[in-house]
Amino acid sequence: MLKISELIGMKIKHAELGNTEHKVDDVVFREDNTSISYLIYHVDTMKNDKGRPLNDGLINKAGTWVTGMNDSNLPSAGMIDEQDFSAAQKDTYYVPWPEIEKMEEETVIYKGSERQKSLDVSGTSWQSYKGLKVIHPDGKDLGEITDGVLNVNSGKIEGWIVTGGFWKQLMGEGTKTIQLDGKPNWAAQEWRLQSEPETLMQKQ
Repeated sequence: MLKISELIGMKIKHAELGNTEHKVDDVVFREDNTSISYLIYHVDTMKNDKGRPLNDGLINKAGTWVTGMNDSNLPSAGMIDEQDFSAAQKDTYYVPWPEIEKMEEETVIYKGSERQKSLDVSGTSWQSYKGLKVIHPDGKDLGEITDGVLNVNSGKIEGWIVTGGFWKQLMGEGTKTIQLDGKPNWAAQEWRLQSEPETLMQKQ
């Protein structure tokens, strides 16, 4: 088992390209079952004195792997126009969870021939889940989601870590995880439970 907070910040590299300084910045969950569909990391593309992006030893090698543009219309790696950039640009890459080969020594190693710049399936990022309020069926504020426990073999969340609110009074001291039923209400920024928390705790 691995906490999402432990996964964020881990180094990530392609099995065939060797060491990089890139790190996992976020994860994307499927909307139907809260399993991980992608890991996200960013690559800085900075200008040199000719206005061209610097080659970090990995960006240009991956140029032929890019499979489209993201919603922010950032240029593909190695294809930035010659112009004067006043600040660093960032390319966002999505690594499909099935392409993860292994995790060792705080490094995620992935295989395959793609570093995607767009999502094939819809999903929601961890940054959207983090801080989401969890509401008791009777309306009490149980607290907020502060972490998740990941099954690295299946990519599924085994439980969410909730802190603050009525949670400590209800569940006592110590860190506990809970399976959340129902679905988040993104407009209200809350996840209202349909069952009693004690029942959901017993399902783990």
